[in-house]
Amino acid sequence: MRPRSFALWIAIAIAVAPPAAAQTQAVSPVVDEEILEFRVALTHQPASEALSLIRPMLTARGSVELHAETNMLVLHDTHSSLAVIEPLLRNFDHPRLTLRIEIQIVQASSGVAGAAATGDPGLPAELRQRLRGLLRYENFQLLGRTLFTAREGEQVAYQIGDFGVSFRLGTLVEAKRIKFDGLRVVREPGRPNEKMLIHSNLNPWLDKTTVLGLANDESSGRALMIVLTCGKER
Repeated sequence: MRPRSFALWIAIAIAVAPPAAAQTQAVSPVVDEEILEFRVALTHQPASEALSLIRPMLTARGSVELHAETNMLVLHDTHSSLAVIEPLLRNFDHPRLTLRIEIQIVQASSGVAGAAATGDPGLPAELRQRLRGLLRYENFQLLGRTLFTAREGEQVAYQIGDFGVSFRLGTLVEAKRIKFDGLRVVREPGRPNEKMLIHSNLNPWLDKTTVLGLANDESSGRALMIVLTCGKER
């Protein structure tokens, strides 16, 4: 059965992110600490993608400039702040990794209308159980699935059943999060009734399962789910 049109998005991370205390925090500067300059030319990764990593780490007196032609960043800030940022940049500028990505498209339903989908052999039992524990839906039917590898910086496009999925794979940050830049999910791409379902950026955690759910409203008896899992290629 072809899923109905949907309008409301709900995003759910199945696995909990690392506690806030474990995340890197900017160092509070000494009030009169001298402002220094730090220049770094990145070798492997786009310097532009490091900006979102660096800016939260700067003090109120700090700044960062991007020199795209040389893939260089020029930072001005206190010694305390730069001492935190420098190792982050070294970690960020790693040789491009190959990641393993699985995308599953699932139709969820509640009540007897979707009873036949409950035992769908194509959907892993563990995932079905976890979805039931988080969502009010009882029945889950696998509409399409793909498993592939892609390198950081690579443009990805796949046809999964009646759905087209495309994005640019960003840079792995602190070995924890990866960016799906310009993530697009389209139903029946290239056909007269083509419909854009998602057009956004996503930053899923590595080795965690992320679910994007779409339904008409909170009381809808049916929803469409995009299930994403990403990990390093062994």
